[in-house]
Amino acid sequence: MTHDNNEPGPAAPQDAQPAIPFALPENAGDAVRIEMEELANKIKANVLSHNPRHLLGYMWGLLLRVTNDHEAQADSVASTSQAPQLALEYIHAILSCFRPEQEEAQFDERAAEELIALCEKMRASSYWFAVASTKSDGDGAFGPETGQIEFWAKTSWVSLRGHRYQVLEKEFFCYVLGPHEEALRQAYGVGANEIADGIQQITDSMMSGHSKAYAALKEEKAKLEALAAKLGVSVDDAWRSLVDENPQFAAVGEEAALDLFEGGICNLSRKTALPQALLADLAFERGGNDEFFAPGDFCGTPLRTLPARIRPAVRLDDGYYAPDLSFVRDSAYRAIQWGLQARLPGDRQRWKDAQQRMSEEAFEKICARQLRGARVFKEVYYPHPVTGKWVENDVLVLVDDVLVQLEAKAGAMPMHNPATNFNNHVRAVQQLVTAAYEQTKRFFAYASSAEEVPLFRLREGHYEEVVRLRLSDYRVCIPVGLTVESFSPFSAMCKELPDVEAILGKHPFVSLSIDDLFVLTKLLPGAGEFFHYLSVRQQAAGIRGTMIFDELDHLGFYIKKNRFDVELREMLDQADQIVTGGLSDVVDSYFRDNQWPLRARPRQEAPAEFRALCDALDEARKPGWLAGQALLLDCASDTRQLLASQLRKLAPTLREHRERWTLLSLAGQPAMLFLQRQNADTGLERMNSEAEAFSVMQDEEPVQAFVITYDMQSRVVDAFLRVVKAPMPGSHRRTVAEARSAEMRQKARPAFPAVPAPVPFRFPESASGPALPKERPAKLPRRNDTCWCGSGVKYKKCHLPDDEQRGA
Repeated sequence: MTHDNNEPGPAAPQDAQPAIPFALPENAGDAVRIEMEELANKIKANVLSHNPRHLLGYMWGLLLRVTNDHEAQADSVASTSQAPQLALEYIHAILSCFRPEQEEAQFDERAAEELIALCEKMRASSYWFAVASTKSDGDGAFGPETGQIEFWAKTSWVSLRGHRYQVLEKEFFCYVLGPHEEALRQAYGVGANEIADGIQQITDSMMSGHSKAYAALKEEKAKLEALAAKLGVSVDDAWRSLVDENPQFAAVGEEAALDLFEGGICNLSRKTALPQALLADLAFERGGNDEFFAPGDFCGTPLRTLPARIRPAVRLDDGYYAPDLSFVRDSAYRAIQWGLQARLPGDRQRWKDAQQRMSEEAFEKICARQLRGARVFKEVYYPHPVTGKWVENDVLVLVDDVLVQLEAKAGAMPMHNPATNFNNHVRAVQQLVTAAYEQTKRFFAYASSAEEVPLFRLREGHYEEVVRLRLSDYRVCIPVGLTVESFSPFSAMCKELPDVEAILGKHPFVSLSIDDLFVLTKLLPGAGEFFHYLSVRQQAAGIRGTMIFDELDHLGFYIKKNRFDVELREMLDQADQIVTGGLSDVVDSYFRDNQWPLRARPRQEAPAEFRALCDALDEARKPGWLAGQALLLDCASDTRQLLASQLRKLAPTLREHRERWTLLSLAGQPAMLFLQRQNADTGLERMNSEAEAFSVMQDEEPVQAFVITYDMQSRVVDAFLRVVKAPMPGSHRRTVAEARSAEMRQKARPAFPAVPAPVPFRFPESASGPALPKERPAKLPRRNDTCWCGSGVKYKKCHLPDDEQRGA
């Protein structure tokens, strides 16, 4: 999850705000820093006074309890859940930095409650430091937005945890570790699948271990009481009887007690089958980290690099513990990389090369379902548009009329603390995100340098042409920078960089991660909705002054609002800057536990007939199918309902008629639904003539004609899009089309007398007469909403001019 709460279930919205609304004294940051350092010393003393396992058990119990309260009450308890999470991070940090100060330390609940209060103060102070130390009017790498982005970097450094959903851990690690199978077996004796299984096991234990342990103890208690009642003996006697009969009975209870009260759910040694060598590489020994509490500014504060960012576990006397679930997700991959390179010193270059290949293949492999039938070119060469030297493009995807050009970057998330070294922190991100932007920009400069350009592959030292690319053939062109890990919020905010402009003035750059792809492909399994999302996401990426925190917030926004890019532009008409948060809640809820495959995935509202048409276009994949799906998916909910109602009405009549049709507007474009019976051999002549007339009626705007074939059970068996233009002036077809257009115009006017022609109307050919207009409502729609009259047209293109004249 890309939020600061690591518990299963919906993530809390980001509580940080990017604006700095008031001036602070120049030395305010130093005062807050000193206060944080004092808090860090108190937290250290508190943690070291406890038995670490008992303290882990208490904090996990508290964290899960407030999580359940949050889900039950459906309101925010972010400050309550964040404090125990920060406490867990501090437990890991302090155990990693210090050896035990005394033997047989005890657990003190009152001191544990004090630790929560200290961590809450530390969290709040960290945010205050971000405010106090950031110049709101500063300039830098992000131009005038540098201050805002520096603030986000500092607060994210403290609060952002868990870049993936827990339930998808195995899939992620299987994929990213797969290229290193041989090296993993050589170093650890196990391969990628076994390691992925182990990481998923500890993740599952942290998510559900408490509830399972409680259920086990409850079941044992019920058995004891039942046996005691049956035998007429005490519970103690019943216990001895059960243990004598089944020694495992006691072991089950002891195991459950460890999980509930002594942090057993996060003991990697007990909960996984991972080998000792691997666990050692994932963990610090007690006192093994000498940096976090080293003397100097920010000593022991979250604005240094927490040890869990380097290794997620710590070794105690009875095993390896990973106190915080989020850092298992965020740090394990890099810890394995560093551990492997330490054990196999000659493996560094091989790892780097394999990781780069894995990154380049990720889009094609993870999105295989969406890319069925696509042409994918990897390691494509072309002459530099300025120097003429040969340069490489990582991946080029051509599917119908959509082009996706990817540059893969396999680097790591920056470890530089933004509080003390913001420039280096940003530079590490820029090397990954903006370097990919420059490479995609270079590719499009070459692709647009001529009407058609050749692309090459390097084979045995020679460049061979593999394809000729005509950029004008593609309706949508999406330049993408793909990284292994998420770089939120920088991946979303890099659009604020002064040098990051829409490529060729019309193709905004999109930054995605492999993490993101695993989620996107599950919630957008159809190619049409997948590429429609990417195109909407791309448009949003070109809107400066808007902050959508990460890819999951973008996805949630899309599910809730569809064309959220349009909504963002409308919001910017009312404000200088837009900041959103919590939009991923529908996605978070879906992936909240291991039952997610059994749930209905969150998706936009649409009637069954609308979905059936989209699915048929996807299944047939005839030329123009993605344009057809994009046109349909652009439609608002009421237009989707209108389209579905026409299909629902006309499809059954194909039992008596070979063909039926209706004319309407879809997303502001004249469109036609042409239904034909399977094996009717209509020849589509009637479709062409009606669509040509409609185009003439619409000032020669092309008509988007959907040809839909039904079987005798009224099921869609085929569908494709054909774009029909008005006939050439002076031709016989033009004369026929103009005559038919006049008939259409005459029939349409009575239906909506307030609207001047030509406007695309709902005009079902098979209807008995024109539809009656709706009454003008008291509350009028917004400009880009569908008109109140039921035409399916956007309000601004329909009744808005007339309503303005009337003063409505």
